[in-house]
Amino acid sequence: MFYIILSVSVNGQNIIEQLKTFSQNADMDCYYKMIEKNVNIYFKQEYEHRGYWAYCSNCSSIEILKDSGGYRLASHLVSYLTGKDDIVSDTTRIVPILRVQFINTDRYKEGDNLYDYMCLDSTVVFSLASVDRKNRVKAYLHFFNNYSGYIIPKEEPRWCESRSVYYKKNVLNKIKAKNPDLIMSAVFIETPHLLYVKDGLIFVYNHEKDVSTELNEYVRKRYKRLSLLNVVRIPYIYAKLIGELTTTGHTPKDRINLCP
Repeated sequence: MFYIILSVSVNGQNIIEQLKTFSQNADMDCYYKMIEKNVNIYFKQEYEHRGYWAYCSNCSSIEILKDSGGYRLASHLVSYLTGKDDIVSDTTRIVPILRVQFINTDRYKEGDNLYDYMCLDSTVVFSLASVDRKNRVKAYLHFFNNYSGYIIPKEEPRWCESRSVYYKKNVLNKIKAKNPDLIMSAVFIETPHLLYVKDGLIFVYNHEKDVSTELNEYVRKRYKRLSLLNVVRIPYIYAKLIGELTTTGHTPKDRINLCP
């Protein structure tokens, strides 16, 4: 099953069922350990890039904890001068969001079903939303936008930033109110989107208008060059150059993060 999800196109209904089955059977203990490691590597590399890792007195790190209530996120501030480790918050729950991507869209022909060009992203696999008790998003972790390891939502972007889904803190509440079978994320030409499955269809959620649009309709209305949907940025911790691009479908073994 996993080879099919990762490597070839199947009819739309099959890919939906395979993604749902994958999500239901995923070893989340394993994935959370992988995500915790990757996010902390991201923080370290980001500080190194800025040139102050060696003397950082207020660097971030995260820890994913499990108790009787499920999984939660502990945010830390670490001093690498003194070794002091302060827990800033350990009260936020985490919501896994399955990551999908498009593959082989350079072969797309008018009238094709985009579901047949969708597969699991074997590098990210899951992004996480850290949420408070009211299910409002406090942060997105693990390359939600295909690049950054950790994103804090803003209600409005700065003038130089494009509008995208992560600016709305109540977006998960809005989607969950629709009773979806599965919540997913995907990056369409550098812009992260939240998607969900319901009644055998995949919908893209517009957080500003609280409107859901079926995937084929949404993409065809907004993107003239669908071939670009399979071009993505390499996650920061794997990139040789900042902002490095790659084409999906040729993931090196050292960037495949599927748990057994």
